[in-house]
Amino acid sequence: MMIGNLTKIVYIIISLFVFLFFSTVIGVCDECVKGNCVNGYGTMRTRGGVVKGIFKNGKLNGKGVLKTFEGDIYEGHFSDNTFDGYGVLRNIDSSIVYKGQYKKGVSHGSGTLENKKMGMTYTGEWYNGLFIKGTWQTNDGTKYVGELKNMKFHGKGVLTLPDGKKYSGRWANGEFLGK
Repeated sequence: MMIGNLTKIVYIIISLFVFLFFSTVIGVCDECVKGNCVNGYGTMRTRGGVVKGIFKNGKLNGKGVLKTFEGDIYEGHFSDNTFDGYGVLRNIDSSIVYKGQYKKGVSHGSGTLENKKMGMTYTGEWYNGLFIKGTWQTNDGTKYVGELKNMKFHGKGVLTLPDGKKYSGRWANGEFLGK
């Protein structure tokens, strides 16, 4: 089914987006350009961008903002230089935006991922960076409400196609099993 391939693409986009963001900014601190970047509020220029926020023992802890030189932005909570708590991560043109909870640097808890270029939105529960339960919908009217595993429809769920046809019941690895 085409839906399974689309979820793989979205997973790759999420993983790449977060990996590139972290690899260019977090943990590589070159110079404090303003304030107190050890224990207080400061602005630090890194190899990949600019970090503003609350520092404790030289690491971001509390609210802060990261902006890469490419224009990607994260605004939210940090714990030891890692996204942790509520935050918003968006790419340069805001065509990919994640708003929600993070744990140890990955989406974990409630959140929404919107990919405007692909015309997809995921809203629901995330676990270690994977969407596990909620609503997935596309601009063409395709909508799935239910459980997922490894970014594929898995468990109980309802898929509604643009023509109104519904598949309600059990899913396994992206394939509809029936009621």
